[in-house]
Amino acid sequence: MKETALRPVKMSINIYGNGNYNGTTIPFSSAYIDDALSQNILYYCYTQPGTIEELANACGVPAYYIEERVDNLLKREAIVEVAKGKYRTDFIIWSDKYGWYCD
Repeated sequence: MKETALRPVKMSINIYGNGNYNGTTIPFSSAYIDDALSQNILYYCYTQPGTIEELANACGVPAYYIEERVDNLLKREAIVEVAKGKYRTDFIIWSDKYGWYCD
């Protein structure tokens, strides 16, 4: 029997700028992606694009909840649809894995 446990990722998200892109004001507050599910979606589709089903399996929640969060993240331009039904994080995530380069 294979046993797996969900280990959710918790990130601290800081966003710089005023939200005025191409003359259109798009409010982008970290509050829109401050929930654990959105952060895990961003984390799991950072290194390679993922489908709703793949993200649901990685996050350990039903696809229905992933769809809702993906729509919000698309609207906030935090992720992009790189291919039909495949999503990828659209900003840099400075994790411990890459953080030592900045020291």
